[in-house]
Amino acid sequence: MKYFKSGQKLDDLISQYFDVISPVKETKTGKKPDRDFPIFLRWLREGKLKLHELITNRYKLEQINEAVDDLEHGRILGRGILTFN
Repeated sequence: MKYFKSGQKLDDLISQYFDVISPVKETKTGKKPDRDFPIFLRWLREGKLKLHELITNRYKLEQINEAVDDLEHGRILGRGILTFN
């Protein structure tokens, strides 16, 4: 299943996300998506938020056990991403 069209703008993608989460005004952790995501988008556009630097590990689905082991032993310093292709 393909969720995003080629050439689709980041703002459009986030707007679609907001359509999904809009009933949630505040999470249990105090995060407010309606307030926070526009700030994150602005930081992303201004170069203050570098998402690619937060991803420190990528794993294929076949490497799920390695990913869990790395997580349990503190070898993932940022975020680990599990890919399905």
